[in-house]
Amino acid sequence: MATARRRIRPSPADAGSAIGALNLATFYESGKDQDRAIAFKYYQKSAGLNLPEGMFALGRLYDDGLGTAVDRQEAIKWYLRATDAGYRRAAYRLAYAYDATLSSDNAAENILAAIQQGDRQIADELKAFSPFTRTALKKSLSRRGLYDGSMDDEIDQPLKSALASYARSYGG
Repeated sequence: MATARRRIRPSPADAGSAIGALNLATFYESGKDQDRAIAFKYYQKSAGLNLPEGMFALGRLYDDGLGTAVDRQEAIKWYLRATDAGYRRAAYRLAYAYDATLSSDNAAENILAAIQQGDRQIADELKAFSPFTRTALKKSLSRRGLYDGSMDDEIDQPLKSALASYARSYGG
């Protein structure tokens, strides 16, 4: 995850439309007149106009099956685009989506990416991830020279120490 991210933003001509679509989507998702199918359409519009918040929200709707069927591959696609656009919470959700699709190495790398972005909460939520992702996380930290404990799926003190060290060294 050390690659530089290119910031994607709506063109000036589309910025108002993208933000307007995002506002309508938010209204229809959680406002008085809730209709998640309509919210989904407006999130699609804002994401299609390169608004990072819209990309993230569209990924979340695909991930959670709100206003559409659950589609983790689409969720991952939109979380990746939001991450590339600099949206800070996308790596957090991306880690969970990868874990749900049994892509443990990708999930582990996105746990670390979330920590790099300043997210300290994810390190406290390791129980929510599969044993395979926890083991992949230990292996990733070991390759970085930060972990030298057992390569099992336990959330042990060496793992907690390695994550704290990672946060100090690379955290945002």
